[in-house]
Amino acid sequence: MSDYPDSDDIRKIKRWKIKTYSECHRLMDFVFSIWSYPDRCWRLPDGQYRLSTGGWSGNESIIEAMKGNYLFWTLFWQSSNRGGGHTFGESL
Repeated sequence: MSDYPDSDDIRKIKRWKIKTYSECHRLMDFVFSIWSYPDRCWRLPDGQYRLSTGGWSGNESIIEAMKGNYLFWTLFWQSSNRGGGHTFGESL
């Protein structure tokens, strides 16, 4: 998909109810479904997710919405690095 995420998608991410890790995984499924340039998002065998925004503003907006979901970001975010790379997954 190469369309910019609409405001409903951004709002949905910010308001996604997080009570368990399984809801974090479901949110990641949704994020993958709207992520532009799907060759820049990966599910790894160890259960981690890696996303690269590619510098595209639509993907950057998705990451900002994920940051806006406090429980998701607190439970599932692992790291961010220069160039728009982000890693998510359950803490060990």
